[in-house]
Amino acid sequence: MRTTAYTVQVNLDKAAAKQGPRARQQVAAIEKVLGTHTLPVQVWLDAQGRVRKVSANVPIPNTGSPASSRPAGTFTVSEEFYDFGTPVTTQPPPRSQTTDITQQIITKVKNGTG
Repeated sequence: MRTTAYTVQVNLDKAAAKQGPRARQQVAAIEKVLGTHTLPVQVWLDAQGRVRKVSANVPIPNTGSPASSRPAGTFTVSEEFYDFGTPVTTQPPPRSQTTDITQQIITKVKNGTG
């Protein structure tokens, strides 16, 4: 499949502004931990303009002593999309089997244990 790659800067503040108050608070907390309001993202589009792949390099905050403004490293999050048009039936798991781990991740990153 032929695709065209684009590199963009995602403005987390603008993305959060389109969400509810809780999501905006979570994004603000993540921005504080990451030390950035933008993330570089690569997006691959096919000939029909469909997103086929998204890849983001996320900074790992430097929590050493003394803490530096330079990240300790990065990790890459990638997603690929395919089988467009295939019928899908799904059921979300019961609420009792899910949890929001955003705060846990933020705490671990702040403490340098994640």
